[in-house]
Amino acid sequence: MFIKNQNGAIKGLLIFLIIILLLSLASIELKKDRYSPGQRENLLLMAYYDQGWNKETLGLPSLRAHNESLDILSPNWYSVNSVGSIVLSRGSIESEVGQILHGQDIKLLPLLTNHKGNYEVLADEKILNLAAKNIVNLVIANDYDGINIDFELIPPQLSNEFATFIKLIKSELQNKLVMVSVFPKVDFPEQYHGAHDYQKLEPFADYICLMAYDKSSPKTGPGPIAPIRWVEDNINNALKTIPPHKLILAVNAYGYDWSLQSGTVEAVGISQAEKKAAVNQTKLLWDRPSQTPYFNYQENNNKHTVWYENNQSVALKVNLAQKYNLAGIAFWRLGYENKAFINELSRH
Repeated sequence: MFIKNQNGAIKGLLIFLIIILLLSLASIELKKDRYSPGQRENLLLMAYYDQGWNKETLGLPSLRAHNESLDILSPNWYSVNSVGSIVLSRGSIESEVGQILHGQDIKLLPLLTNHKGNYEVLADEKILNLAAKNIVNLVIANDYDGINIDFELIPPQLSNEFATFIKLIKSELQNKLVMVSVFPKVDFPEQYHGAHDYQKLEPFADYICLMAYDKSSPKTGPGPIAPIRWVEDNINNALKTIPPHKLILAVNAYGYDWSLQSGTVEAVGISQAEKKAAVNQTKLLWDRPSQTPYFNYQENNNKHTVWYENNQSVALKVNLAQKYNLAGIAFWRLGYENKAFINELSRH
């Protein structure tokens, strides 16, 4: 009888220990699913989102097609104006976006910009405080998972105010994610990145998204949008003050078509770019120094050159994110990508 009771007690103890172990493992998985910095083994995948303006750039069909690959969506929905009020960036919010995300484990962090590039919102303390309060209320009222702040063309002398702005928002959104999208600093104009003081922003941001593109842009003339060495240099620079588990690398799913005679420039998505190459029966080329694709064509006696990103070149950027153990990778934007591009991002 004693031996039977003893065996029963041992079996009971083993069952109890197994239950505790299973609960612990479930708890670990739950923590990973919260997308808190440092708790993910794989790269997070974030997509910026915009409505688009024609059938080749619309964001909604891409979201329908690729949402299952995403961890975070950051739609370009809101701006804050010079008096601290929240306005819609595109005039309306597509209800279909929320319907697609409903019931899925995708974090919704709306993008919030400074309306028309205004910096008055930071220059006046009262307006700064009002804007921060309005943003907090916006996130709470809509039960968003957080906010992605993308303030551009802010004078460098307002870097302290910008950091204070982020601090105020995070202090009221302790249980939400606060992301800041920043420009690169290596070999990039200070007028864009001057107010993005990584060291000042890092303590108050859950994630900092490094927008590592537009090395060549409509303002610079033809060339690679995101040369691989330049991207890596900017990652290394950012890691001097931003821990890797907070840094997300943003890549471009687009390029530019430069018309060399007229001087006009058109932004083109990957599919658009490769369609132009096919229609004009021109060969896709590979630039070895930048590790990016490009091609040339002629239309109405006007020479064009197109530099863009594709699945082959973005794979090298993903490798950099893995090499430096970054939190994740993002891309601008849904509507520009193609399936091969998404597959390359989501396989990691």
